[in-house]
Amino acid sequence: MVSEIEYLIDGLIAELQEKRALRVHTYEKGAVIIPLGKRVETLHFLVEGSCYRKSLTDEGSEIIYETLTPQSGLKRFLDVLIFYSDSQTSTTTFVAKTPCLCYGIDIKDFYAYANRHPDLLHALVSTAIKSYDSLDDKYHRRHGGKAANDLCDMIYHRMVEENGVLVAKVENHSELARHLGIHRVSVVRILKQLEDQGVLQRSTQGLIINDAPAILAYAKGKRFTYKK
Repeated sequence: MVSEIEYLIDGLIAELQEKRALRVHTYEKGAVIIPLGKRVETLHFLVEGSCYRKSLTDEGSEIIYETLTPQSGLKRFLDVLIFYSDSQTSTTTFVAKTPCLCYGIDIKDFYAYANRHPDLLHALVSTAIKSYDSLDDKYHRRHGGKAANDLCDMIYHRMVEENGVLVAKVENHSELARHLGIHRVSVVRILKQLEDQGVLQRSTQGLIINDAPAILAYAKGKRFTYKK
């Protein structure tokens, strides 16, 4: 069933299409959609493809905070967090993970519609707050030495059953390191320790999960003790 908010989003797009007020932007894989430091003048609405939000640590390591798709609900408005910040300036960078198509929506056109449909505006504000809290939590978890917990959380949310076996479809070690904001060697070390504990085993299929409750416990914050 389509939610009321989805109806409102569809109504916004239809209205702007009728007025010929939508701009269509296409991005090749790897292209920057919203650069760091950009002031928001146009809302980017993701229609096709997937993109990710990233930043750099003081040491120059790349951190990927989240990946967004056309199924990401209100987060399809990529600028939503920027839009409600004090400076209305991007503090992260959005990059096309695959070829992307976005609609560009002028802020004035968006406000004109949202003022007639306050439920959409309220939902976007709520999404912005939740996005900020999520990014803030991830930042503090990384700086608090919680990389193993974050990795287990990622594994847990990517587990699928294949022929009676639980498998987590994850990227290569370098990609995981980028998502977690840590060195590739640290990813290898964590996975090796989980394998030694019998929690999982690495294979060409992905990660075969032997102990899903253990993965969930670590994902929820159980202390991960590194072996020397």
